[in-house]
Amino acid sequence: MDTYAAAVKAPEADRAALLGLAGRQRDLAVAGWSVGATQLDQLNVDIGRGHQHVFLPSAPGQEAMTSDDSKEGE
Repeated sequence: MDTYAAAVKAPEADRAALLGLAGRQRDLAVAGWSVGATQLDQLNVDIGRGHQHVFLPSAPGQEAMTSDDSKEGE
């Protein structure tokens, strides 16, 4: 978010590069979230609490991204 905020305030000549950097940082954060959510789900299954969804909204106003249609605890 800090990189994006800096991009918005940056001179026109620097804006595109900073927006590209902010986008790459966002993509890395989403990938990190996905790995962590998958590990958390596996831990829940391993200790007998079943499948748990850890949601990350894909965009404002949209439903959360999920990898499957399983219900919680299954």
